[in-house]
Amino acid sequence: MNIDKYIKTSRLNILAITSDVSKGIISRQDIEIIIKEIDSAVKKESIPNPYIKTSYFPKINKQWDKKYLDYLVSVAASSECFNKDYLLYLADVSEYVRGGLKRVASRFFIFVILLLLAFVIGNLTASSNANSLKKELESKKTELNISYKEKSELEEKISSYADYDDIKAERDSLQEKCRGLEDKLTQITNIASETALENQ
Repeated sequence: MNIDKYIKTSRLNILAITSDVSKGIISRQDIEIIIKEIDSAVKKESIPNPYIKTSYFPKINKQWDKKYLDYLVSVAASSECFNKDYLLYLADVSEYVRGGLKRVASRFFIFVILLLLAFVIGNLTASSNANSLKKELESKKTELNISYKEKSELEEKISSYADYDDIKAERDSLQEKCRGLEDKLTQITNIASETALENQ
């Protein structure tokens, strides 16, 4: 701490002291040092006695915020408010308010981290779902190709049986199976189309 910043030849920089106390630059321990230096300077008659009163009133109990802290700093312009009791009270208020601001900042930081985690997890889930849908779509396409091939082979076989009445029953059976394959093809095509839309 640079004591010359606060106690200069023939004058005391009260505003600098109170401002730095409010910002936490000057600690309670530093205040004790400053008070001793002020007392020493007054005894040497280097500066006039800055104290009119020995205590500060009115004090309020823990209803402290940034607005109240700023108010306390502003009353230092009145010399009758400035004394050791005032500075220690100002240090208590400053520490409490700055601690509250740190708690708010900490909660905000935690909230941002949780938000980022939710975003990452959401993206991973969406990516996993997209991969699952993609695999399902590929599976349906493969199933569709197999069914088309099977239907084509059946139609070719039915065509070769067309002129033989003695195997009519077998031909009718193949035609029934072919119709079943056509229904299956329609069903698979519909499922594949729905899956493709979901995957977009």
